[in-house]
Amino acid sequence: MSSCIEATVIGHSYVRRLHEKFADGSYVPRGPPELFYNFIGVGGARVYPPGAYKNIARWIPELKHRKPDIVFFHCGENDVGREGASTFEISDQIIKIAEEIVKECHPKVLILCQLTHFPAHEPYGEISKRVTERLLQYEKVKRQRIMDTKLKVWTHTIGLNDENRVKYFEKVNVHLNTKGQWKYYKSVVAAVGRYARVVLEERKFE
Repeated sequence: MSSCIEATVIGHSYVRRLHEKFADGSYVPRGPPELFYNFIGVGGARVYPPGAYKNIARWIPELKHRKPDIVFFHCGENDVGREGASTFEISDQIIKIAEEIVKECHPKVLILCQLTHFPAHEPYGEISKRVTERLLQYEKVKRQRIMDTKLKVWTHTIGLNDENRVKYFEKVNVHLNTKGQWKYYKSVVAAVGRYARVVLEERKFE
């Protein structure tokens, strides 16, 4: 059995930009030495409606090809404000995609990232926050497990959803600025690194 742990971070442009920073050496991998990161970042990716162009579910076959031990999944914000994309529809589609990832890819751990409340979304209220609340409810109901996969909803403690969050965003209030991107990076690698150690510990008993 390989001692390596493969972690795939998949999602919208936040993930694409994170990948770019890893690729140019601005950001470095964090976690145990056995951990290796790879990325599927799709600018404009969304979860609703099913089958739509750039629906992130279209990249599940590529994710399966990576054979990840850990999947960090971040998507949903690009759906806020779209016609028909209510809190329920967005959270329901995230859950369906999460369950498909588990069914097709069989990761040891699936981490669902909380939605970021873009300042640009103010006209639509706090849909992103309510979606995250529904995901946390799902995690509780499922007792942190989908089939044989550990399930974690990762909530940042980096200020991206606070009242003063605008200071972490670029002028259009969607993408993160340099400071915001650094905080996002630190949070993602903290989540992946933590669960990589869990996987390593469990391997001792396999």
